Amino acid sequence: MPRGRYLTFARSIGLFDVVEILRRRFGERYPFPARVLPAWLAWLVGPLVDPTLTRKIVQRNVGTPWRGDHGKTVRDFGFRYRPIESAVTEACQQLVETGRVRRP
Repeated sequence: MPRGRYLTFARSIGLFDVVEILRRRFGERYPFPARVLPAWLAWLVGPLVDPTLTRKIVQRNVGTPWRGDHGKTVRDFGFRYRPIESAVTEACQQLVETGRVRRP
C-alpha cells in the first residue's frame, strides 16, 4: 500500500522557463516578459507591490531553484510523464478557451 505524499512532475523548471515555453507558442498574441527581474530588485519592490510578499520570503525563494524527485510516483504507480512543453501550452490554451485569459 503506497504511503506518504506524492509529487507529480516529470522535471522541475523555473517560472521563467514556463514563460519561455509560452512565448514560443503564444508570443505573437500575448506580451510575455523578456527578462527576469533581478533578485535584488524583487527584494526591494516586492513588498511595495504586494504586502504579503515580505523581503524574507523574497530572499529565501527568488533565484533559488526547486529540486524534487518523482521516482516514488514512477515506482509506486507506474506514472509516465508527458513533455513539459506540451503540458504547459495545453494548460495555457485551456485558459484562453475558457475565457480566463483574454486575448489582447
